[in-house]
Amino acid sequence: MSGETTSTRIILVRHGETCWNAEGRYQGQLDSPLTEEGRRQADAIAARLAQDRIDGLYSSDLGRARRTAEPIAAATGVPLCLDARLRERHFGLFHGQTPTALRRHHPTDYTQFSQPDADYRVPLGESLRQVHDRAVACLQDLHARHAGQRLALVTHGGVLAALLKHVLGLPLAAARPFRVFNAAYNVIHHTDGRWLLEVLGDVSHLQTIDGSDDVV
Repeated sequence: MSGETTSTRIILVRHGETCWNAEGRYQGQLDSPLTEEGRRQADAIAARLAQDRIDGLYSSDLGRARRTAEPIAAATGVPLCLDARLRERHFGLFHGQTPTALRRHHPTDYTQFSQPDADYRVPLGESLRQVHDRAVACLQDLHARHAGQRLALVTHGGVLAALLKHVLGLPLAAARPFRVFNAAYNVIHHTDGRWLLEVLGDVSHLQTIDGSDDVV
């Protein structure tokens, strides 16, 4: 008789829209408050997850992620756990800057950043590979800790992109063949020794998605 397959299901949520998202600024590990739209998005994803049983709730410890996760904790009754490994990429010199300003004031650095190089490290910041390694380590740790359960993780566009590329087996530096929306509903699950993508970028619970696809 074959053994029963244990499946761990993880809902991945990007934080709600922030002021710097709306302005197109690189936030990284600095922070910016949620806009009014971002707060509505946080409430909308919380209402959706209240209808979807979850056993654990984890969030980046950065303010915009935490403020998105808190309504989820309130709606579901699941305690919120903060994990720094879910933080956005450290953008170092680029923090708070727009692409236009970077092209003007740091053209060499921005050109290097724009190349498909997973090991390029932003001055004073992180490379794509560093983000990938800590995000995947967090994912594997939470899977081991909560095997067979259902979790929700609130994180950032860059981390979400890294995790989805990992699940899909895509090169780190490859252009994203998917969109990363604020407060979208994404689901991966682990079964038979591998990760599978179940839901990608579902925004049916949101009133609008204009301007919300970015990873800054």
